[in-house]
Amino acid sequence: MLGGASEKRSPAGSLAGPGGKDDAMVLEKTLGELGRRTDEYIGQIGDEVIDFFAPAGRGDLMLRFAREVPFLVMQGLLGMDERYAAGVGQTVPEVLGHTQYAEKASRSLDKLLLQLAEEKQQTSGPDVVSWMVHHGPNLSPHTIAQQTRPLLLIGVASSTTLLSHSLYTQLSGPGPRVAMADPADQPQLLWGAGEYRILHRLGA
Repeated sequence: MLGGASEKRSPAGSLAGPGGKDDAMVLEKTLGELGRRTDEYIGQIGDEVIDFFAPAGRGDLMLRFAREVPFLVMQGLLGMDERYAAGVGQTVPEVLGHTQYAEKASRSLDKLLLQLAEEKQQTSGPDVVSWMVHHGPNLSPHTIAQQTRPLLLIGVASSTTLLSHSLYTQLSGPGPRVAMADPADQPQLLWGAGEYRILHRLGA
């Protein structure tokens, strides 16, 4: 088991995970190389989500965008296909919410990430896990899963919170709006690009 709720691990903290320094360097190198393409990918996901509910002329941006986009983006960046969607969608909220089912969900999430790492060692793609396999050929699937777990949890938790706050601030109604920084300057690329996309499409 990669880790359970009984360990009282917080999703916040270092993206490097519990691995050693060399393992962390593999993840950092991977994220550095993929970072140049991440904002474009996030924009694509954002457009797809907006296009889905736009024909209705209205939609709950907190539920349909701020909560949905981080999940879709993180799954895509890690190389998860549709087979993982239900499992991630069920386990991650339980783990982050520290619910009564968090320990069981944590074990299930670990199994999903281990399965993903094992699959990517056989069939690679343009994603974080595949690049970790490429840069760290000696890394075990277990170690790769340990490294990607905090990346997934932090990505979803922080991006959902920041996107929700940004949308509320920018679209809460009449009155002054907080100036939005260039997404290239945002330390959290996911929420920065996501915020930029939704406001651009809405003409805000």
